[in-house]
Amino acid sequence: MGYSQIKYLQTVVNLSNIKHLTLLDGLRFETIDLFKEILKSTTQLTSLKTKLSDLICWFDNNELCKYLNKYIKRLNLSYTSFENSDQLEQFCRIFSNLEQIKCSTNELETIYLIKYLSKLTYIRTYRCSKIDQILSIRKEIEKLGLDMTASLGNDDRPYSLIIWINQN
Repeated sequence: MGYSQIKYLQTVVNLSNIKHLTLLDGLRFETIDLFKEILKSTTQLTSLKTKLSDLICWFDNNELCKYLNKYIKRLNLSYTSFENSDQLEQFCRIFSNLEQIKCSTNELETIYLIKYLSKLTYIRTYRCSKIDQILSIRKEIEKLGLDMTASLGNDDRPYSLIIWINQN
């Protein structure tokens, strides 16, 4: 996507009314500045759906990371796979204000997200699906002094775990 396409988009759509943005697979911006331009125009944006690999490409841009931290409260990640603990730690620093996340994480990553995203109230993960995993996650959350409710999802993904966290 180039500058001319963004300018056209701004004439067709009032970007300031957009609250959710889905970045389709294969969508590439000519520069990161184009993506920042879109974000600056979407003044009500609080929800983002994208691939983790796309997010990781933006982690080196401090201005963009500050924006994501400040405004994005709900995040839906497709094709989630943290390569290492450093990447997961960096993700939690950048999204420290995140309240809701849908992702595909293992048991340890799920616990880490809950532990280090202090404003998180909802997480839906698609790789934790067994009762012993739920019990393990519940035990770790109780150690943190958090109140939670968990259930297995019955949506189009049969192996989803949904956790609601009371952060009070």
